[in-house]
Amino acid sequence: MALVLALSDSLLSAHKKFGIHQLQLQDEGDSFHACLCVASGCSLMLPWDLRAKNPVSAVSIALRMLEKPNRAIRRYLADNPPVRVIVVNSRSSIMHCRKTGQEEFPRLVSCRKRSPLVTRLETPWTLCDLDDVISQRADRRRFLELEACRLRNEKGMFSETDYYHLRRDVGKRAVAEIIKAVRRTAIRRNGQQYKDHGIVLVLAAGWNVDNYTYCTLDRTGKAWLRAEIVASAELCSLDGHPVSAFMKKLRELVDRTRRNHYGFLRQSIGSIMADRPSDQLQQGMMRKRLRSEAGSFTSAKACKHGDGESFPFAGSYIGNWYGKDQEVVIYQDWTYTVPGYVDRGRVSEIVPKSDAPSSVATYCLVRSDKGRGKHHYFCFLGSRAYGAYDPSCVPRAGTTLWTLRAAEPFRAP
Repeated sequence: MALVLALSDSLLSAHKKFGIHQLQLQDEGDSFHACLCVASGCSLMLPWDLRAKNPVSAVSIALRMLEKPNRAIRRYLADNPPVRVIVVNSRSSIMHCRKTGQEEFPRLVSCRKRSPLVTRLETPWTLCDLDDVISQRADRRRFLELEACRLRNEKGMFSETDYYHLRRDVGKRAVAEIIKAVRRTAIRRNGQQYKDHGIVLVLAAGWNVDNYTYCTLDRTGKAWLRAEIVASAELCSLDGHPVSAFMKKLRELVDRTRRNHYGFLRQSIGSIMADRPSDQLQQGMMRKRLRSEAGSFTSAKACKHGDGESFPFAGSYIGNWYGKDQEVVIYQDWTYTVPGYVDRGRVSEIVPKSDAPSSVATYCLVRSDKGRGKHHYFCFLGSRAYGAYDPSCVPRAGTTLWTLRAAEPFRAP
């Protein structure tokens, strides 16, 4: 990801206790920008001053930054990029958890488990796992995302006197390592193409609401633990959506923070499901662009799903995808995926002009998980598919850019 946007409590406060702090970081030869929205003593939803007319929390700080970005941030938001969400694991979040053998924030850990979305997007590693790498603990659990950490300190990164926070002598470097580890996790989950495009949204807060109410309202009409879990789940539900969708959600959450939290109590955590980005408008724009660009075709008709016939060449194929052997899976419902590159795409049959060979069955593959991307044209012949970028000619065997070969029988999505 070119930009890492972290919403944090005091975990990432080594540089700045409250407000926005920006970093330019290097990791494994890559340069990326990090923007930390820090609300020490708060959480995503819980503000510092509960009596304030405009309460300030991690969510409101992030919204302010996105609505009024400086020049450094503005260039990352210019084309409304997709956002991937990573939630920092709430388990074993401080060294005290290891010393006592018990969770310091058991209610937060338990409540997060109620949301499959939040659980799925949590990091597989904990902050104590990263601390083990820094201190080089011999019996540590090993994660590729953490083993790349270069910070070393035999005492680790946690303070021995203030065990809720990082050590002052390594705090700034530890913050950088946490951000780098989260970014590596995002790239491993979503593919290498996200290294230079898109935003990773880091949810690194919630521990401060562990002692607040979840199932009932307090005397001020709030249920901050419930609000925290709902906010986390709703942000996770937008994983893969453009940044404009996240800004809209942040505005909604800030508004709900001010009001009575009875609405949070009525909202079922388990009912908050992943919201796949709407591709209806994108499909229309793609079809329009396809008709205008494809000079040798009279039309490109999108095949009907459901009651229509299944795609006749459904299956898994292996081929040269931008210089790399890659699997391309085409499903019977006229959709396709390229693991690590394309989350979702549509297949359309191309109807050639009358002077084109009638024996050629040509199909156009267009990604629908984001607005931009090249069209891929394939001519299926037996167990092979011959492809080309150029819409001005029908792909023909032997004169194409690449060949996909059948890898295995069709499997359901």
